[in-house]
Amino acid sequence: MNNILFSQMNIYENHSKERRRFVRRATKNAWKINKRLDKIVDLSQRYNCDCQPEDVAKILETIEKSVATAKERLTLLHENTKG
Repeated sequence: MNNILFSQMNIYENHSKERRRFVRRATKNAWKINKRLDKIVDLSQRYNCDCQPEDVAKILETIEKSVATAKERLTLLHENTKG
């Protein structure tokens, strides 16, 4: 994992406090999501689960749908605030 501290992200230095706070909090939540995904893998290894390929495909499909939905909502929200 590549740990970049928020203080090292100097591209945001000239932006508003609210924007920096949003980016910091969103990044923190993204790391939490990453930890949850790691837990899914750890659980399958720990319990030596008998997952079938279709089970894994369903899990990955759910994750991809969640990411796509969040991306769509963020894009739509920020396009509306600009225009």
